[in-house]
Amino acid sequence: VLTRYTALTGRPALPPAWSFGLWLTTSFTTSYDEETVTSFVEGMAERGIPLSVFHFDCFWMREYQWCDFQWDPDVFPDPDG
Repeated sequence: VLTRYTALTGRPALPPAWSFGLWLTTSFTTSYDEETVTSFVEGMAERGIPLSVFHFDCFWMREYQWCDFQWDPDVFPDPDG
C-alpha cells in the first residue's frame, strides 16, 4: 500500500550524506569556552574520527540571554575564527 501510495503522491528526497555522519555535542559541559570546544573538534581529527556536525549547546550565547542568538564575547572571543 505504501509503495503504491508514495508512487502516486511522491517520495521524499534522500537526506544529504553529511547528515549520516558523526554528530558531536558539548553535552552541556561545565567548562564551556572556545578552547574546550576547539579541543573536542581537534581531538576527533587527531584520532582520525570523521566529524560531520558539531552542535553547540545554548551556552555559546551570553549567560541568561539564550534567546538573542548573540555569541558571548567573554567565552567565545573569535566565533568567526
